[in-house]
Amino acid sequence: MDPEIIIPIVVFSSITLCVYTWITRSQSTKQKQLATLQSLAESNSDISTDVIQALMPNNRAENDFRRGALLLAIGLLITLTIAVLGGGEAAVFGLTPAVIGVMYIIFAKRAAK
Repeated sequence: MDPEIIIPIVVFSSITLCVYTWITRSQSTKQKQLATLQSLAESNSDISTDVIQALMPNNRAENDFRRGALLLAIGLLITLTIAVLGGGEAAVFGLTPAVIGVMYIIFAKRAAK
C-alpha cells in the first residue's frame, strides 16, 4: 500500500481508539458508582451525604481540564497531520476540536477560582 494512504488511516484510527477508550472507561466508572449506590439503597441502610459525596465527587473543573487538553492535542494532531500531508486548506478542520479544547480549559480555570 501507498504510505500516503497508510499514514492517515493509522493516525485517524489511533485518534478513534483513544476517544473510544476514554468514553468506555468513563462509562464503566459511572456504572460502578451507580451499582454501589444501588446496592447501598437495596440494603435498606442509611446513606449519608458523605457516602454519596465520596462516590460521586464533583470534580467537574478537573474533568473539563482533561477534556480540553485531550481535544486540544487531538485538534493540533489532526491539523499538523493534514498540513504535512499537503492538505492545505483542509487542515483548518482540525482546529475545531482544538478550539473546543481551549474553551474547555478556559472554563475549567474559571470554575476552579
